[in-house]
Amino acid sequence: MFKKELETIREKGYAIDDEENEMGVRCVGAPIFNINGEIISALSVSGPKLRVTDDKIDFISKEVIKYANMISEELGCKLSNKDYWMSYINMNSWADLTLEGW
Repeated sequence: MFKKELETIREKGYAIDDEENEMGVRCVGAPIFNINGEIISALSVSGPKLRVTDDKIDFISKEVIKYANMISEELGCKLSNKDYWMSYINMNSWADLTLEGW
């Protein structure tokens, strides 16, 4: 079950702490990469479950990923064009756009 959860986190690009650490508090976090593409840190947003609701997780996760990627780029991590467009597609739900040949 733990390995499946890690796989899901990798696919989504973010993780959620749904009151596992503290009752009534949720957290959304994304990795920060160094120049070698290694995870060196993370960026997260926490808040009360009453504000970090299920319907807001999508928006919050996209913002956290966006800013984690910006920090990663400042640290020298080169996001490929495909990675950029895949995150853009995920952020905008453009399921009909394909990246064949990239």
